[in-house]
Amino acid sequence: MAWCDGIAYHHYTYHRMGYPGDPGEVGYQDVVSGLDNPEGKPVWMTEGSPYFDDTTLIRAGLYHRVLPYEDSEEVLASSDRMGRFVVSELSQGVSKVFLYSMDCQFFFPGVEFNVLVTPEGQLHPSGAAFSTVAWMLEDTRFQQRQTLADGVTAYYFSGKNRSVAVLSAQSRNSLYHLPTKKRLGNIKVYDLFGNPIAPGAKLGTTLVYLMTEKPFSKLQVMLHPGSGRDPAE
Repeated sequence: MAWCDGIAYHHYTYHRMGYPGDPGEVGYQDVVSGLDNPEGKPVWMTEGSPYFDDTTLIRAGLYHRVLPYEDSEEVLASSDRMGRFVVSELSQGVSKVFLYSMDCQFFFPGVEFNVLVTPEGQLHPSGAAFSTVAWMLEDTRFQQRQTLADGVTAYYFSGKNRSVAVLSAQSRNSLYHLPTKKRLGNIKVYDLFGNPIAPGAKLGTTLVYLMTEKPFSKLQVMLHPGSGRDPAE
């Protein structure tokens, strides 16, 4: 450790991440936490992917409606999987995330494990989800995690002049609602792809971002368990 500049590890998974004890946390604990790193040298996840089996591979993306066969990919789910993977890695204290992009060792139609792009190289919707993660969390540091409701987790990040909360729901059964306009004030709310979301909407199964210029404690208080709806409603 005395002669290295940092720590690198790889993480591949086919699990949906973004909750306490997820594969990102377990993998980090197994690989990194046992190392003696008193100087706090940076940790990079230098190779990995959230698509590591036949059921989660990226396929036709935006082109699924024009195919002469049925496409098995759930595009929204695979895009959300990408965002969750990055958020989970960053929440472990990882400072940089590098995706394993594509495997094409034999011939072009034999592409496997492609990330962000479809097999022919066009941008996949997961690329937009990855772009949103980058815009929201680049140059921020993970602060802490909070359980907002059963199966709903908030990840808090702080950077220069902004704080971000990433809301992650595990299933469709959650009844958690986003804060109302009265509670939000100037706080902005965005969906998985960076589109604005109406205040008070029910939290779905994909990631949601809340951004403010104030400290992350402002978000933390507003999202505290039990405050998902305005008390006046």
